[in-house]
Amino acid sequence: MIDLYIDDKRLDTDQQTDAAITLSIGSVEDPSQSLTAFSKSIEVPATARNKEIMQFADQLHGVEQFNNAKHPARLEAGGVVVMTGTAQITKVTVNNLLNASYEVNLIGAEYEWAKKATEAKLNETDGLGSWVFSAATIKSLLESTGGVYLFPVYRGQYVRRINDENTDKKSGTSGTFVPRPYTTLADYLPFFNVRLLMEKIIGQYGYSIRSDFFENNALFGRLVVAGEWEEYDTSELEEKYDFLAGKFASGEPYFIVTNQRYEFGFNEIGRIVDTVRPEEESADEEVLEDVYDKGGCVIFPAVTEPVFMAKEDMVIGFEYNLEYVTGISTEYAAEGDKYGKLIWFDTVDGEAVPEECIEADRTDISKNTPQGEYMYIYRLTKGTINDDKHYIRFRHNKDGEYDENGEYDETYVKIGQSGSFVCTVNVSSTAEVFIGEPNPIFPSRMVWKKTNMEIEMFALDNSATIKLKYIVEPRFLSAGETMTIKTPVFSSSNAPNMADGKTPYIQLALTNNTTVKAYFCKRPGYGTALSAKNMLQSGITQMDFISAVKQMFDLMFYTNAETKEVYIEPRETFYTSTPIDWRGRMDYSQEIEIEDAGSDIGKTVVLGYQTDDVIERHNEETGTELGTYKEDILKYHAEDEEDLTNPQFVATTVVEEKIPGAAAISLIDFSPEDDEPSDPWELDLDSSMKVCEYLGMKPLPDGTDPNIPPQYLLIRDKGVNTAINSFPEVSFDNLHFEGANGLKSYYAKTIESYNYGKRITAQVKLSPADVENLMLPNDLRRDFRALYRLSIGGEDVYCRLEEINDYDPASAEPTECMFLKEN
Repeated sequence: MIDLYIDDKRLDTDQQTDAAITLSIGSVEDPSQSLTAFSKSIEVPATARNKEIMQFADQLHGVEQFNNAKHPARLEAGGVVVMTGTAQITKVTVNNLLNASYEVNLIGAEYEWAKKATEAKLNETDGLGSWVFSAATIKSLLESTGGVYLFPVYRGQYVRRINDENTDKKSGTSGTFVPRPYTTLADYLPFFNVRLLMEKIIGQYGYSIRSDFFENNALFGRLVVAGEWEEYDTSELEEKYDFLAGKFASGEPYFIVTNQRYEFGFNEIGRIVDTVRPEEESADEEVLEDVYDKGGCVIFPAVTEPVFMAKEDMVIGFEYNLEYVTGISTEYAAEGDKYGKLIWFDTVDGEAVPEECIEADRTDISKNTPQGEYMYIYRLTKGTINDDKHYIRFRHNKDGEYDENGEYDETYVKIGQSGSFVCTVNVSSTAEVFIGEPNPIFPSRMVWKKTNMEIEMFALDNSATIKLKYIVEPRFLSAGETMTIKTPVFSSSNAPNMADGKTPYIQLALTNNTTVKAYFCKRPGYGTALSAKNMLQSGITQMDFISAVKQMFDLMFYTNAETKEVYIEPRETFYTSTPIDWRGRMDYSQEIEIEDAGSDIGKTVVLGYQTDDVIERHNEETGTELGTYKEDILKYHAEDEEDLTNPQFVATTVVEEKIPGAAAISLIDFSPEDDEPSDPWELDLDSSMKVCEYLGMKPLPDGTDPNIPPQYLLIRDKGVNTAINSFPEVSFDNLHFEGANGLKSYYAKTIESYNYGKRITAQVKLSPADVENLMLPNDLRRDFRALYRLSIGGEDVYCRLEEINDYDPASAEPTECMFLKEN
């Protein structure tokens, strides 16, 4: 006899009441199938007592009113609870006034964590923390043990070209690639400790994890996976607030460097752009027709640099399209250096100008080789010019060379206190300064009067036009906040030491092809508030993630819905070795079926990971499949493969020596195929949920060894470097499925069962207590984790219980049970 309780009140039942129950190991093997323990429809008579308990559901609208409320229910057999959950009425049958019944659907206690984890996105995981995106946050997370990190990843832009000391002074090129000396926020991607994520997801729904594997497996404790930056739709912002600022030609095209500094910014050059208004005129009545400012956000203060003011929250940077002309000089020559050292503005905001941005023929630069046209920079070292009557005179022959004793011509060039001029001949190094005034008798001729002024001139051998496009680091602006459109700092990587008394000069000219436009970033930038919402994947569910973790270690999940505990262990340790003796429970009068366990398995089992472009390139280059293991099944019944590839996680490759001064540094490879993305902020780092082992922060040399200088991981934001004397060390070495110590060992029992296992179906007499143990697992493990002793053909056989079918606590008949004999 069974008893049904609803709202803690026992209902009248009769001998016809059926409550057959089916339980399966499948819900333990696959947590995504563990949404409910089970459900069962039970028919009870519509007695007066039952009508009152069922709130007179046989009346009009009575069923809806009953089902709109939650009614706790339980099913007991012999005083043992065999099922708990909630009750709903599915049907009321009325044959006549004296013969009616209710069909009650008893829904087993929900495994709420599994149900909700199947519905919730991974980025809806609670309790991970919140931060503000900056170099300081990156450093803080890297130096913590909280389980949330921002790792530098290799995206193909850690290298830059420079002219080093081995540069051919004559050609000016070297083709030398060196690491960029710092990382930026664009180089970092969130990573999360796998155990932490599992605990947060299951804990989010009020459940706790019971697992020796979680507590004691060191490899699992070090496992991390890549998160994903949230992608913003910037189309509306672009439509409302986009701008393009331009620069007027403004008279004299060259800004002349007239002192011994080799670094210039706003104070020397002025604004990088002049207007966003197509109707605005320059002093020379020039207009820029292509400029615009859709939202009226760009402000030009009287004497300072222009600013962009946000009118709503956004992540914005600026796209700089620079065009400038710079002279190239070899005038400064070290002792014994035939050609001298190239000096020119080849660095912008600390970044070396890439070779492909330079438009110039610099194949034969030498102060001894005429180039056809010469740029001279000069300044007076004695005297002052305050009018337009002063000229430089220099003498030369008809071939353009100066000859002190031969015939020569004289050329006069008007000058100011300092400046430059262009000439088609080589200027004499003994140039003199004259005052020139019109002859009163012949006004077309000049009267020259020599002065005692002294002038210093510097010849530029050639010039280069540089066209450079780059993104100024995006940052979060709330409504009303501003960001300066800064003039970049131009400098020379090979500027001489000023202390040696040499005084070479170089020139710089910003052209009117220079523009700045808005760059609305599609991912978090400096100052963005960070949380799981914008750091974790939004395209997969929490259960998708859990299933990926399960695949790596062949995990089993056993939930007690009453105590809200989830037991998680790998299959190899999930089962106990202490047997439960069911030999006396078997009904030998009925047939016992025995078949191969692998009868529905393909020819080959495949264990591995997902791939991305990086892994596909690696596999093609090496002729391997990274992390993958394949094993043929001995007793297969199909020619296809049994694909157990991880549903989410991607294998990881690591590159080294991409950050200067850190020879052993390891970075996860996210580089695109061409190894040089044009826009680091739009590089697709987020398509790959790479998994790896985090070995902790590895120290870099700290300077205590006199033979090794101190080394740092530098993180730059807002133009300032934050230094860390260590770096996050990661590895994929222990995560391969293949190999002697590969993760395939977690599947040893599964594959063994495919090869040698037998599936046994027998009739067994079960008690309500047996079913209660299966429903509500505890530390005694007298449930699906137990080892069951059977007797078949007079021989004792030890098996795992896989399924019970249609157990009826109201019946004394045996129940069909399926077992697995592993070997």
